[in-house]
Amino acid sequence: MSKAQPGAGYGFTSSGYGFSLNTIPPFPEQEASAPDHPFKVSIYWSEESAMFFATVTAGTINNIVPVIWGGGPADDLLTTIPRPEMGLATVQVPPGEFYVYVRSGKSPTAFDEFPDSDRNNPGYPQVYFSASTLIDSDEFGYIMLAQAQVTVATKTVNYIAQFVTGSLWASRIKVGNLTAKYFYARV
Repeated sequence: MSKAQPGAGYGFTSSGYGFSLNTIPPFPEQEASAPDHPFKVSIYWSEESAMFFATVTAGTINNIVPVIWGGGPADDLLTTIPRPEMGLATVQVPPGEFYVYVRSGKSPTAFDEFPDSDRNNPGYPQVYFSASTLIDSDEFGYIMLAQAQVTVATKTVNYIAQFVTGSLWASRIKVGNLTAKYFYARV
């Protein structure tokens, strides 16, 4: 006859008066939070700025690390420490729902380069926050990372629906006069 032993996920205590199993996780605060992954969207309220801010965990598209959109080549790469953040003032109008995308475009100089690897060009991958859904064009392809809703009055993040949980490989196909098509695969 074998003795009961502690195992994965539980502790065991035995004495002359009986035994007990402890199934309470040893680190509940760590297990309660979702693990980090590429392109994970996080949102928080800043009392100092009186607005919501969002960060995105670093990920890659075709081995290129995107930037947080802000209008130029000086935008922060997602690998910057501390994580670059984007103020969400423009999406706080009720109902407070917004979308998080990565926008990528083709290189203006290299015929088959997608996405553009030159940070000085608009086709370089950029994380975008938008109050409306965005659609692909010949110039840019968009992949939705997440959808979220916030309530400013209560300073609450109502939900974050995360759609992409890993780095991506992307392709762009343009045939004749048809709008370019973009295809993504998780790495």
